Amino acid sequence: MLKLFRASRANRDLRRAIKSILGFCPGNIFLYRLAFRHRSASKVLNGVRRNNERLEYLGDAVLSVVIAEYLFKKYPTQDEGFLTEMRSKIVSRASLNKVGLHMGLHKMIQLDQGHGSGGFKSVDGDALEALIGAIFLDKGFKFTKKIILKRIVGMHMDVDELERKDWNYKSKLIDWCQKERKKVDFRVESSTRQGSKKLYKVEVRVDGEVWASAMEHSVKSAEQLAAENAYKKVVDPWLVSHAHKHAHLADDMEAEKQRLKREKAERQRQQQRKRAEEAAAVAAAIAMQREAADNEPAAVESALEAATEQPAVEPAPVVPYATEPEETPMAMAAEPSAPYGEPAAEEPLADAEATPVEPAVEDPVVEVPEMEPMAEPTAGMEPEAAPASEPELTEPEA
Repeated sequence: MLKLFRASRANRDLRRAIKSILGFCPGNIFLYRLAFRHRSASKVLNGVRRNNERLEYLGDAVLSVVIAEYLFKKYPTQDEGFLTEMRSKIVSRASLNKVGLHMGLHKMIQLDQGHGSGGFKSVDGDALEALIGAIFLDKGFKFTKKIILKRIVGMHMDVDELERKDWNYKSKLIDWCQKERKKVDFRVESSTRQGSKKLYKVEVRVDGEVWASAMEHSVKSAEQLAAENAYKKVVDPWLVSHAHKHAHLADDMEAEKQRLKREKAERQRQQQRKRAEEAAAVAAAIAMQREAADNEPAAVESALEAATEQPAVEPAPVVPYATEPEETPMAMAAEPSAPYGEPAAEEPLADAEATPVEPAVEDPVVEVPEMEPMAEPTAGMEPEAAPASEPELTEPEA
């Protein structure tokens, strides 16, 4: 009975604590009790060790998905490298440890101090990830996403400050060593297993001298932590002591930074101006097309009106081609025609041996004055042809 009473009281206190921290009442309280059970205080049930490591694994995946979507929407113009670095800053063990400590999760974590303190450095961050996994199993993804963004990131993290923070101390330490012509080396000295996880100890050696060391669950995290310890321990004091010596370098770096900033701003202004000019040109072309389309019916109508108002052109007179004058038969004027109804007398055929007739040559038309009648032809002479005149046709008598 006493154990049941204590368990119910512990569950009630846990419900109140979660309600106070996250603003909701948990459903399955046993998931949350498991989330705050460190591996040092594991309980064996049916041959299986019960602790928060499985929930920590699940919460880590859920937290990464939610933060990735949050950053994708918050920074729509940044590239993949920036987004990856920002996500690493937010979900890093150091950042989660600070958030878990600020939320007061350490008061609810079950620990066994007899296992040493080597695995307790990230206990708050591990408990936070396990808590997120428990919320996901109890309430679902949409509810968990809401809690992460409003109650964890929104209240206990400053994303803008993390953006400005120079988090990659390993890169900073390597750059400083290269400038000072020093050799830097990261070495994994040892690894120990704690439960289902390994702890790696990494040392930072500069010119063969150990500057700092750190232990983490991954080699990369241990290198970053060791680099941070070495930078803060050695490089920062050295920079302060040599500030007067490197003042001109700082000024030059600041001037170079301002110059690059001005060039970037100028390029952006040029791009904006170019886009504005292109947009104006497109708008002008569209306006001209619309104006031409609107004026086309009026132009056609005016052209038709102008065509109808033009006077009709009279056709040019037709000049007939010159033709040869009709030959008036001289015989008709000399000899009377046969009486009506009687056949005309047949003329004798010309002799075959008659002198060939030369082709007539047209003489130019010349006005000839009237001449007196000539005497009758004498014997042996043919009478001259009378001047060409149209014979007077008379209608034959019946």
